[in-house]
Amino acid sequence: MSAPSGPAQPARHQALQGGCNFRDLGGYPTADGRQTRWGVLYRSASLAFLTEEDLRCLAPLGVRTICDLRRDDEAANEPTRWPHQTDRRQWAIDAALVRQQRSRAWERLQDKVAAEEVMLHAYRTMHTDLRPQVEGVFRCVRENAVPMVFHCAAGKDRTGFLAALVLHALGVPRAVILEDYLLTNDAGLAAFVDSYQRASMGVTQAESGFATMHPMVRQALLGADARYLSAAFESIEQAYGSVEGYLAHVLQFSEADFDAVRDRLLV
Repeated sequence: MSAPSGPAQPARHQALQGGCNFRDLGGYPTADGRQTRWGVLYRSASLAFLTEEDLRCLAPLGVRTICDLRRDDEAANEPTRWPHQTDRRQWAIDAALVRQQRSRAWERLQDKVAAEEVMLHAYRTMHTDLRPQVEGVFRCVRENAVPMVFHCAAGKDRTGFLAALVLHALGVPRAVILEDYLLTNDAGLAAFVDSYQRASMGVTQAESGFATMHPMVRQALLGADARYLSAAFESIEQAYGSVEGYLAHVLQFSEADFDAVRDRLLV
């Protein structure tokens, strides 16, 4: 006879008509025997295209804070929709990086290897490029500004990096962090991109070269590849000795601050 089943586990993915890659970071085990809380921290792609039905589904989550990891122009072109008033947080991005991103050099890539190198370089520099966002998200948690959603355009790269740092700070094993990162590949991102051809995501067909891009180049840019996130971790470890060293340097948190973050996000 099989053992009786326990309480149903909450859904990790939130199915949305006008959203993509919206998922709960709860239920992941940590080294100290706890697990990440359900219903406290969510990650997502753009929230600009949510339907009325989506808004009704999201309202019960009780989100207090939305952390937008995008550039100012991205946020202006695709303003976030949400079913109720929230605290909206966004942080400035270095002007030189903004100019580089707006140049959209990736549209001219001709082969998969070149596209992968672009992605690897982007991940190796995220710990400096996204420093204000890293500080901001962690401070929101310390301030108990949760439940929280943090998101970018596709919910893959910037969002994936922030999710990885938060999970690492909570003691989630590296292998599990990579598994969470790779869930983006099951989120239907390519279909989401194709659905909003007149949007300004920077990855939609009308606004970029994705429509005519070689499929392997497109996959390298839109896919979550474990090598990308591993490159981000390796770059941090080379510069700071460890991810813990990086977070301590950037956040200037005391051990009590880190304990407060863990207590809010773990059970």
